[in-house]
Amino acid sequence: MIPSMEALESLKERVDAFLALEEDTRLLEWEEYGLKVWPIIRTSLFFRLLTDSNIPAQKGKDIPVHPKEYIQIIKSMWSAIHYQGHHRAVVFSDATYRRFETMKGWLDVTYDLLASVVGDAVFFEKRHFMDFEKPHWSSRVIGADGIEALALAKASASSIKKRIASRVPEQIFSLLQLSRGSSVGAVELTAQITYNATRSIASYSIYRRLLERIRPRIVFVNCASYGGSKAILCKACHDLGIITVEAQHGVVNQYHPAYNYGSAAAFFHEYLPDYFLVYGVYWANLLKRYPPVKVVIGNPFMDEWKAVNRMKRNDYANTVLFVSQPEVSQLVTEYLIRAAQTLSRNYRLVFRPHPAELVSEEQERRLHSVGAVIDRTSHIYELLSRCGKVVGSHSTVLFEARAFCNQVLVLDSPKSRAYIPVGFGRFIANSTELIEAIQSNEGCFDHMEDSSLWAPNWRQNFADFLSMCNIDSSGFSGVGNSSLILNP
Repeated sequence: MIPSMEALESLKERVDAFLALEEDTRLLEWEEYGLKVWPIIRTSLFFRLLTDSNIPAQKGKDIPVHPKEYIQIIKSMWSAIHYQGHHRAVVFSDATYRRFETMKGWLDVTYDLLASVVGDAVFFEKRHFMDFEKPHWSSRVIGADGIEALALAKASASSIKKRIASRVPEQIFSLLQLSRGSSVGAVELTAQITYNATRSIASYSIYRRLLERIRPRIVFVNCASYGGSKAILCKACHDLGIITVEAQHGVVNQYHPAYNYGSAAAFFHEYLPDYFLVYGVYWANLLKRYPPVKVVIGNPFMDEWKAVNRMKRNDYANTVLFVSQPEVSQLVTEYLIRAAQTLSRNYRLVFRPHPAELVSEEQERRLHSVGAVIDRTSHIYELLSRCGKVVGSHSTVLFEARAFCNQVLVLDSPKSRAYIPVGFGRFIANSTELIEAIQSNEGCFDHMEDSSLWAPNWRQNFADFLSMCNIDSSGFSGVGNSSLILNP
């Protein structure tokens, strides 16, 4: 059943209600130790408001932390706070993006290519107590978990936590009324706000001293618009006159909490990046309420991957890729199982979890029982090049599937209606419609290069952007497609 316009308006109303809430000057003026608190906590609160309260929390396995991992954190802390060296660029990224193997090493699919054009960069990479493949594609990569650990230690040894907990504005608790059916109470919300604000504020001096030693011209911050310590990192850069940049890594639109600001948008300037690099004009046009300057450069990794990898062959027509996300994990699983129980054995059904998604043992057992393949490791472009149809809710992969001439089947919901444009794919209301769509060839896209989604010539576009910022792009000629050939 197609969701009513009333249901869709509900999502719009919640967005508007939040933006109206943050016009309150008592929120905007809340400062601790010379730093504004609202830019730190607002995005996580916004996400809470837009997340359906009836979605069960994901419960993953408890992963024991080995003593050597604590030693790794201590080493990371030492390396970060004592790092010496001057570089044109600094990248603050996440190891979960370093997931594509090349002949040169494991590639950060969002920032390695950009850094190579700048020509002189150091990465500070958050690893979350996990081991990731080596060697790295970039030569200078330093673990950044120690920065947060040091900030927490610093906060624990001061009065920051107690001070913030006692000063949370009452206006914030109106969010509990906006989040219909939410079981979160004032005590829990206060604890979450206090933790987020405390560690973020304590990180300011750490980031500032690190940047003063490195003296970069430009800093790239993954998810810079998500608040928390990223907002404080942007603030430190602004205070030092350093250009800050975030590159698009997924779907962005007028409903995304990190990229929507109302009439108080100017207030957030110092806590957001200066520039936001987007895949294409389509995405820039959706961000009317996002203050940073939008610069269209294209999708670097998609361009490089497609240049050296062949497109799909006809023998993948019966492979169906189910793209999951944490908030729709159970929904996607149920659709896949029902399809598997009806379709012939000629079909191969692949379940792809989101990198941040925890698949339960029971979920795995049920998927395997119907013959589904759970693929956590292949890069998504490899999977898109080896399938004929893609099923999902509102993932970026549904947009990327268009560039790989896949049929896009969208699981119908208020959020997917808000995120996926009409005519982009076929909306699916129930399992019967899904099975029919899988068995039919109707609605398949011809191979197309939609320049509004994915602007061409990313390298030249990015070099032009650096030139606009008066930054030498000496590494421009050194980036070539051959660098992305997979290891044999």
